[in-house]
Order: sequence, then structure tokens, then C-alpha cells
Amino acid sequence: MPRDATRSWLIGLLAGLVLAASAPAAELPSELYLGGFVSQGYLNTEDNDYLLAEASDGSGEFNEAAVIVAAEPTDRLHVGIQLLGRDFGREESPSVVVDWAYGDFRWRDQLGFRAGKIKLPYGLYNQARDVDMLRTAVLLPQSVYAEQDRELLIAYEGMGLYGNLLLGGWGDLDYELAAGSLNVPQSGHAEIARAIGQAAAASREAVATATAALYGLPADSASAEVAMIQDANLSVPWILGGSLIWNTPVTGLRLGTTHLVGDAEVDGRVRYDVLLRDGSTVPAHVPRTLPVDEDLDLRTVMTASLEYQRDAWTLASEISRMRFGDISSLGWYASLGWRASERWALQTYWSTYYPDHDDRDGASFRAAGLPGHYAWQHDLALAVRLDLSAHWLLKFEYHQMNGAALVDRGELSPGEIATEHWRVWTAKTTFHF
Repeated sequence: MPRDATRSWLIGLLAGLVLAASAPAAELPSELYLGGFVSQGYLNTEDNDYLLAEASDGSGEFNEAAVIVAAEPTDRLHVGIQLLGRDFGREESPSVVVDWAYGDFRWRDQLGFRAGKIKLPYGLYNQARDVDMLRTAVLLPQSVYAEQDRELLIAYEGMGLYGNLLLGGWGDLDYELAAGSLNVPQSGHAEIARAIGQAAAASREAVATATAALYGLPADSASAEVAMIQDANLSVPWILGGSLIWNTPVTGLRLGTTHLVGDAEVDGRVRYDVLLRDGSTVPAHVPRTLPVDEDLDLRTVMTASLEYQRDAWTLASEISRMRFGDISSLGWYASLGWRASERWALQTYWSTYYPDHDDRDGASFRAAGLPGHYAWQHDLALAVRLDLSAHWLLKFEYHQMNGAALVDRGELSPGEIATEHWRVWTAKTTFHF
């Protein structure tokens, strides 16, 4: 659907639903729920294009709109669906998708069953990451909830069990088990292209040597650069796992963990530009395209979480490990939030991410001819939230960055280096009903 048509359709639908829901004569049945939100953001970065393709010039390609319809035909049965339209800069056009849709039968508090497209249990906040009104920050800490991974980890298609178990004087335990597959949309393949690009960059020397040998030249007469990643594709045919959240006997304190395993299939093509110098002729550029077709194990997706709420204060910290094939990433953050009043809230957090936790100092990047600061990204953030009314909020946020592990290097010009020290400013407003 064209961009303008999609946007007009969704805005029209939301406007109609808001009017219908607010009209006195159109009261909904008590067992039917209708809700939704519309949000618009702005993001500007210093030096590096981050999250949005034109972020360094300032970009408003940062908007979302959703409609939620849910019903409870019986006390134990719940069904619902959310339609989401999202334009986050790197997608070619906004699209309206079924963000989640499932049936839920709660047999008793200890055991329930769900089937459909279900939010994936991952950390404390993944299942509510699109509900902007539930948090102060514009962006969740990217070390654990990276926007590049959203399409991969937002929801699974399958079935799950869940429930709450009383532990006597030790509080209670929320559990969730999940089994299914990940239907990754095309917009979610950008992160795979970046992963292929990193692996391809590490293979430049081998490609140069092999190309030189084809022309009967010594290895040191050739050099190679990654020119393009083509037709990157990802499928996740199965995933298994679940989460545990312990609501401790200490008021306001909960601890959680998530563990997921699965299978992933990656394919695409890498095009190299090889420069040959034989000492007697003008240097020649030789293109080489190599296929990528791998069956990777999603060996571990693990989180450990802590949240403590007391009065107007919220302290939270999470750590995430994702082992994809032979590479294991590491991310963690610590966050402190303060609800100053019904209208004002503040939050700050420190977030750190390593794409390869065995290379936190950047040695492997430097060995591949890349800057060492591509091996990490540290993020000090400060967010302010203002609730203008019961249905309208406004947020401002500032980030001081060190490192460029999450910067899309595919947006860099040949020879351009992502800056190590840089800043991000963002703002967002949301209407919800």
C-alpha cells in the first residue's frame, strides 16, 4: 500500500474509533474493550546516523499508531487483536500489521493457555514495549531492547502456557512457557544484513588473497572492501523457552529471568570490491560476489532482571546475553526513575552493549582494519515526561554516547568512520484512548 494511502487509512480509522468510543450514544458492551494510541517522535543525532537513516540532520520518520480490540466472552476466555502502523525511518514505507492476536483461556490462576500471535516473553518490558504511556523514556535501554532487534523479538506465532503460583510466605511466581516460530517481516532483516556485513568485513583479507591467487599475483598485491550486502534474509522456524518472575515478599521488589533457544536460517550475498596492483599496470577493481547460506543455532537468549518500586521511585536493572551462532552479545543497564507528580516524571539510565562479549576492547575490529570503538556502545540517558492530560503526554530525552556498536555502518560512505563520542536528542508525543 502506498505511504500516503496507508497513513490516511490508519489515521481515518483511528479518528473514527476515537469518536465512536467517546460518543455517549455509542457505549461499548462491558465485555468489549476498544483502545489505541497515536504517537509522533523526532530524533536528531550528532555525527552518526542512528536508528533513523537521516538522524544526523534530524528526522520525524518516527511515528506509530495502533488500534486494540479485545473481548471477554466468558470469565475465563479472553480474545484480542492489535493492529499497528509504524514508520521508523529505515522501513521503505509504513505498514499496518497484526502486532498480536490471540485467544486466552485461563482455567485457573495457576494455569492458562494462549494460542495465536503472542508477545514474546523477553525481559520485564518487551511485552509492553509499544505501550508508550507505561514508561518515562522515549527509548528503552538499547543494550537490552535494541530497536534493530524489535522485529525479531516482538512476538512469536504458536502457543503458550502461563500462570501464577503462590509460594507461601515467599511471595508468588509468574511463569510463562512459549513454543512456536518467529515470522520476521522484511523490515526485521536489516539487523541480519548488518551481522552479515560484520562477518564479511572480517573476511576481507581472505577474499583479497583468494582473488590475487586467481590472477597469479602475490597476496599483498590485493585488498578488498565490502561493497554491498544483497538479499539478506532470515527465518526462525522454531523457538522454545519462557520466563519466570518472582514477586518477592519485599514490597515492590520483583526478580525475573528469560531463557529462549531456537533455530535460524540466514542467506544472502556479499559483494566485495577487490583492488589489484601488479606493479606494471593501472590498479584494477574486480567485483566479487559470494553467497551466504547458513543454518545458525539461536543457542541462547537470556535475560536476568530486577525491579524495585518504592513510593515515587523505581530502580531497575537487566542484563541480556544472546548467542547467535558462534557470536555471543552482552548488554546491560541500570535505571532510576522518579514520578515527581501526576504530571511530571524523570528517568536516567546507564546502558552498555557489546556485540561480542569476548571482544570488549575492540581487538578483533582493529585486526580487521576497523576502529576499536565499534566493539562497544555506552549510553548515559536522561528523560523527562509531562502528562498534559489523561490522554496526552509529551517526552524529551538526551543521550551521551561513547562507542558505535549499534550504529548502522551500512549508512556510512566509503572510508567514513562512525564517531566514538556523540550525542542524541529525541522528543515524542502520544495520544492514547
